Amino acid sequence: MIEKIRANLFPKSWPAVEPWRKFKWDRGQYGIRTWQVNSSQALAIDVFGTIKSSPERDFILNAVADRLGIKSEGEWTLDFEWIDPHNRTNLNEKRRTQVDVVARNAKSLIFFECKFSEQDGGACSRPIPKLEFGGLAECNSNYELQCDPIRYALFDYYHIPVLDAKCALTRVGIRYWRYIPEVLRLDPQLIYKPCPFSGSLYQWMRNMVLCWRIASVAGIQPVFVIAFAHGEGLPMSDRIRSKAWDLLFAPVRREAIVFQTMSYQEIIRTAMVAIGSAGKDIDVWVKLERWAERKIATVQKFFQS
Repeated sequence: MIEKIRANLFPKSWPAVEPWRKFKWDRGQYGIRTWQVNSSQALAIDVFGTIKSSPERDFILNAVADRLGIKSEGEWTLDFEWIDPHNRTNLNEKRRTQVDVVARNAKSLIFFECKFSEQDGGACSRPIPKLEFGGLAECNSNYELQCDPIRYALFDYYHIPVLDAKCALTRVGIRYWRYIPEVLRLDPQLIYKPCPFSGSLYQWMRNMVLCWRIASVAGIQPVFVIAFAHGEGLPMSDRIRSKAWDLLFAPVRREAIVFQTMSYQEIIRTAMVAIGSAGKDIDVWVKLERWAERKIATVQKFFQS
């Protein structure tokens, strides 16, 4: 399996995933998926792994930050599949949010959520009917005072529903709604039908809240970026250019967190221009650009067929 993964990664990115057998490879129902040509993790490693392994890493990430509209010079760290090791954010997540790529320096924290052939972000699982509980769900898909039918079916002898929370996550102590108003113009005192997070905004919200929370504690600039493969016919690429996308992210408090989308092609070109303007060899980046374009073109054919 490791050899199949290696063959699907740009060679200059290899040092970024060492030791190979301890890296957090993306897994699906049938095992590791990073060897597949449409793997979003593989494309993220191609690009960000090459940046991490480059002797010009700080120079490149400063240029990327500049493209994002932030001035943030200095030394950068870059990590894949990052989880807050101490759960210090007071979110009380039972399963901590795992961030695809995190870049950080003394002034800024950038979360990159990386997409390739995916249709969208992930929705909250709480409204999904559970077959093992006779089709009951923990949430009715609205943000309104409600009970958990599963909980009361199991534990309440009299089966009297108790309206105890607007959000099933809040009910179990997860504190997203405590911080959501800091990054999104949503009022936890109101009722929303449907819940704003019954769809794809849920995954983006988790990233933004976590990024804002960590950055605010550290006193640095929070930045959330959706990195995607640009190409006609690719679902995420098409969605990002739609009016529905603008409406989805209209509630974001831009004064609290920088939110941007940035294609892999743009990231590569930014690195190429930055290095070239400094009179350094861009051969690696030309090869990476061709590598990424071949992958993207291959996956485009699948969606266009």
